[in-house]
Amino acid sequence: MHALIIGMTESGKTTLARAVAAHYRGRGIEVLVLDPLLSAWPTEHVYTDPDEFLWIARRARRCVLIVDESGEVVGQHDREYHW
Repeated sequence: MHALIIGMTESGKTTLARAVAAHYRGRGIEVLVLDPLLSAWPTEHVYTDPDEFLWIARRARRCVLIVDESGEVVGQHDREYHW
C-alpha cells in the first residue's frame, strides 16, 4: 500500500501521519520516519539524513516508511530518492 497525505500548512498532515504510525506500531509493525525537523514520533527510528534513512529502509522488512516535510528532503539533492 502507498499513501500520500497532502494539505495546506497547519492542516493536520503530520498529526494524521503520527496517528498512522501509532496504529502500525500498535500492531507490531515497525515504523521508520524521515523528518528533517526531528519532531516527536511514536517510534525510535526517526532520521534526519535521507541517505541514512534509505540505507536502513532498503534493509528493513515489514515496516512502514514515513517521510515528513518532504519538501525539505525530496528534490533538494543531486539524486532521486527511490529504489
